[in-house]
Amino acid sequence: MRRAATFHPVLFALFPILSLYAANLAIVPIEDTYRATGILLSCALLLWLLLFAVVRDWKRSGMAVSVAVTLFFAFGYVWSIVVDNYMLWSWFQPKERFQTIWVALTSCVALLFLWKWKFAPKLNSAFNWVGVVLVALPLYTIGSAWFMHWRDSSGLEASATAKSGAAPLGKPDIFYIILDGYGREDSLKQFLGFDNSAFMDGLKQRGFYVADKSHSNYCQTDLSLASSLNMDFLQNAVSQEAQQANDRHIITNMIDRSGVAKYLKQRGYEYEAITSGAPNFSIKSADIHVQDEAKVTLFESTLLENTPLGSPKKKMSKYLYDNRRSHLLSALTLLERAGNPTAKPRFLFVHILAPHPPFVVGPNGEPITPAHPFSFEDGAFFYGMGGTPAEYQEGYLGQLQYLNKRIMTCIDEIIRQEHTRPIIIIQGDHGSKKGWEPESLAKTNLREVYRNLSAYYVPPQIEKQLYPSITPVNSFRVILDTMFSDNMPKLPDKSYFSKISTPLKFDALSTEQIEAR
Repeated sequence: MRRAATFHPVLFALFPILSLYAANLAIVPIEDTYRATGILLSCALLLWLLLFAVVRDWKRSGMAVSVAVTLFFAFGYVWSIVVDNYMLWSWFQPKERFQTIWVALTSCVALLFLWKWKFAPKLNSAFNWVGVVLVALPLYTIGSAWFMHWRDSSGLEASATAKSGAAPLGKPDIFYIILDGYGREDSLKQFLGFDNSAFMDGLKQRGFYVADKSHSNYCQTDLSLASSLNMDFLQNAVSQEAQQANDRHIITNMIDRSGVAKYLKQRGYEYEAITSGAPNFSIKSADIHVQDEAKVTLFESTLLENTPLGSPKKKMSKYLYDNRRSHLLSALTLLERAGNPTAKPRFLFVHILAPHPPFVVGPNGEPITPAHPFSFEDGAFFYGMGGTPAEYQEGYLGQLQYLNKRIMTCIDEIIRQEHTRPIIIIQGDHGSKKGWEPESLAKTNLREVYRNLSAYYVPPQIEKQLYPSITPVNSFRVILDTMFSDNMPKLPDKSYFSKISTPLKFDALSTEQIEAR
């Protein structure tokens, strides 16, 4: 009689990782799952071998492992129920007590499956089928997203092909510096009560053209950057099927393998990137990509929090805020050194996740650790995590003031070290988001959310082509058209709103909605 195979412990161990990754495809690089997968599979297999050594039965020891893994990762969901019903379950507080109880319960239930039950073979087969279903569901989600990403990427590559124009302005280094969520001067004054004229005057004194009527094309970071780095509206660049599926994976790819980067690489430029720890920006296609590496990634910390090994929220939040601060400061230091001469011209893409939340530094660089749980979110999401409008305003302005000092130093260092006058774009991907409602156009303060910083340090020939209301989609169209004499007509400076749940279903906005006083 042929014995049924036993493979479900591997599937049950993979399920927590696959399901968490599938739910966060847009913000989690696949590399962030590798270490967690290796550790979890190794632990599951080791436990299986140890239990087999005791009972000499692969099926019973395997079922005990599958049950143990399931209960181990169910801890976070059960804990949420306990917290939500605090008055009924107060005996289980603090969390450390409940962790001990849950580990003991998991051990007892797992040990039950080590008994010699006569129906163990049938139960083992059922476990195999359940494991297959559990793994198949997230794999379908992941596979569908990857297929769309693969299919649509060929169109993006074709659209980025450069023409053979001359280079009348030579090949200066190009710095595209994104200060995430940095609002326009008038917006900061009107909605956050802050006078940012000193910083803006400093830019103008250094030769920057400031587009004082600029507004972003989109109000979500990935949408805005995918558009500006590909010099087109997403409605034109993304297939209708991907738009209907609201596939953020293709948006992430558009940022990584952008049309601007491809165009400049074909012109002999080296593509470099500096990022500051945003989980959905992994610039794999860059020739050089640097950022401060986290000891524990956000994916790993989230996975860990769903188990009894997770630290109490305050301790974990403090670690994540400290890690975020390290990423931010490291990126700013790297940017200060970015003007060092190189053999080839460079296109350097820089994403600084500030003054956007989380707020981790004050006006003078002093460390800030908010009391509520760690999150990258702003607007209504920020308030849902326990923040308040007053805390948002204070944290945003404190981080902005510190950022102003560091960015001015970075600019001076870049200009001082560059042998040839560089091109520098300093831009907010959108404005501040104190009044952003992710699921409602009617409740969003469009004037605050869309008015973004947009400043250009460019040769006179390019500056003549700039204008006060230029939007990010036209930034590189103006610059590259003037540099290489290619036919890149400007697009309409339009803006669009989409919900966080349906990012590729857009409502067109009028200039009056954004600029009305």
